[in-house]
Amino acid sequence: MRAARVRLLPALLVALLFVGIGSVVLETPAIAETATGIEGTTTDAIGNAIFDDFLGVFEIVAVLLVSALVAGVYLAKPDEPRGEAVREAVRAKPRVETEKEVDDATE
Repeated sequence: MRAARVRLLPALLVALLFVGIGSVVLETPAIAETATGIEGTTTDAIGNAIFDDFLGVFEIVAVLLVSALVAGVYLAKPDEPRGEAVREAVRAKPRVETEKEVDDATE
């Protein structure tokens, strides 16, 4: 019974938080309306600025980010192949031998 109560409390708190945030969002008036004196939406203005005025800068930043990603993967790669490192570790592992005989039940 106690374990069920422990799991129920966080679920109720999250549900209450979700309902509270939802009520605030739904009561906010005119989220999608544009302000007076502005033509189009804000996202439209941002998109036009990025892809019209600053397209060259946008492309350069994209190439720099991709090259940084490739460099990060290259630097994270181990010097020797992983398969060789595993084989070396298996060879270096000491073998444990017992003096007991194993009865495998075959006759």
